[in-house]
Amino acid sequence: MKPIVCKLLVLLMVTGTLGVVDARAQLERSEVRFTVSSSFVAGDASFPAGTYSITQEHQDDAQILLITDDSNTHSALLLGELIDSDLPHKKTEVIFKKYGNTVVLKQIWLLGQTTGYLVPRSYKEQEVAKNGTPTKQSVEATSK
Repeated sequence: MKPIVCKLLVLLMVTGTLGVVDARAQLERSEVRFTVSSSFVAGDASFPAGTYSITQEHQDDAQILLITDDSNTHSALLLGELIDSDLPHKKTEVIFKKYGNTVVLKQIWLLGQTTGYLVPRSYKEQEVAKNGTPTKQSVEATSK
């Protein structure tokens, strides 16, 4: 009886690991591109309006994301926490929270995926959150 339990545990661990590898590889094969009409904050970095791309920076760590503008003059590394959705996302999009006049990057989703990224609350977001309740803004994006 003991060998069967051990084999089942090993099978469960391998299956669980494969699921994590699949979710972690989400942006490894993709670049999310979006255009935003106002300045925004991503992590603790500030960005002007423009067109940006987000890619996975390190193949070994799916949670480190690189955001860069088209002219390569503005870029930053972001920490993205993997988040799950019950249903596949209906479009590729970037979601922001707007606190007063400050727009903060919060989530990244790819079409058809049930796993996306949440940008954790940064020091800058904590400061602007004192201005009241945020509103949600969504920007359609494309992925390559």
